[in-house]
Amino acid sequence: MPIPFDIEPMRPDDWRQVRRIYEEGIATKQATFETASPDWPIWDEGHVPSCRLVARIPSGQILGWSALSPISRRSVYAGVAEVSVYVARAARGQGVGHRLLEALVEASEAAGFWTLQAGIFPENLASARLHLTHGFRVVGRRERMGQMDQTWRDVLILERRSRLVGWLQPEMRQSAEKIAWRIRRATIADAPAIVDYQRRLLSDNNLFLPAVADDFTMSIADQEAFLARHQDRPNAVVFIADAPDGSVAGLWDAMGSLRNARQHAVEFGMSVDERFRGQGLGAALLQAGLDWARNSHLIHRVELEVYAENFPAITLYQKFGFIVEGRKRRAFLRQGRYADALNMALLLDSERSFAPL
Repeated sequence: MPIPFDIEPMRPDDWRQVRRIYEEGIATKQATFETASPDWPIWDEGHVPSCRLVARIPSGQILGWSALSPISRRSVYAGVAEVSVYVARAARGQGVGHRLLEALVEASEAAGFWTLQAGIFPENLASARLHLTHGFRVVGRRERMGQMDQTWRDVLILERRSRLVGWLQPEMRQSAEKIAWRIRRATIADAPAIVDYQRRLLSDNNLFLPAVADDFTMSIADQEAFLARHQDRPNAVVFIADAPDGSVAGLWDAMGSLRNARQHAVEFGMSVDERFRGQGLGAALLQAGLDWARNSHLIHRVELEVYAENFPAITLYQKFGFIVEGRKRRAFLRQGRYADALNMALLLDSERSFAPL
């Protein structure tokens, strides 16, 4: 059974336990480049006093800790800090990290921090998923950032921008609010709006897409033919999310094979306009697509290919029950660097029950 615990402010006399947990993280060689923990005075000087938390059980034992470190002494960066979250080896997998990070985000906003940063090894999937669940996004990858055991290691840079702190103008605060959208099946008449949407989408270099704007050559006539093919087949569909201004906010499309032996399996693709990311539209589109597949009485397997570094998408798919079935090495050439792809799939006739998002 999970051990009950409370999130409390860290005390100086907690250092012995905090240090032990930190050293356990160092030993994994997946948490930090550090090879040894500092003494208390050094650690104390480098961390924000008001943003130090521990997960403590009634006996006083600490299961994990979280803290913030300022990234700079310059006043312009006064609201930017780096996140640290460490969980004791024996307490991992019990929700301790989630509670600690959730409380740390709240403490950071109360202390006036508007941006939180995290540097995570790409191999540390658990940490990446934890941060993505709490509003962080991947903003870059630093290649060959440092050496560990004579091996160069990359570091993913994740960032969380507060929607409560640092908004100086009313119109900026309003832009952070959710915008209404509506999901429906696309028709051939939607072809011009979809082409315009795809051009906007493919010009975004931050997206994990194999194409770029210069590669996009689909005309409106091509899109009309594409939509017509989807309308004529029982194992194909295109869902569109309408924005209030009439533009396209997101797409979900799937198509299966014409072969009898493969009609039950469909491969899908999904994308969301930059204005609507982080607002649940991706989950809503995925839910609409899966509902369509379940109601078809023909489709039993839903699959996709996703960049191995696209942690937000991978985390979303896993929440819906998708599993990773394989890895395609050097599947894409992206921004001058080869990128792996993961094959993921969901079997609809052997699903377990998953909690709604």
